[in-house]
Amino acid sequence: MEKDQQIVLIPSFVGEFSTDYPLMMAAACMAIVPMIMTFFFFQRNFIEGIAITGLKN
Repeated sequence: MEKDQQIVLIPSFVGEFSTDYPLMMAAACMAIVPMIMTFFFFQRNFIEGIAITGLKN
């Protein structure tokens, strides 16, 4: 495989007559882990940014 993004490679697990669902789920979980880790690392900044934007009634 070439250097492609994981999200782009997930549909390649679907064949003409079969689909490898466990492999697709594993790839999806591996692709989402960096996004979740980034959110938890910068969670305070996200919340402060939302509060600063002026969400007022």
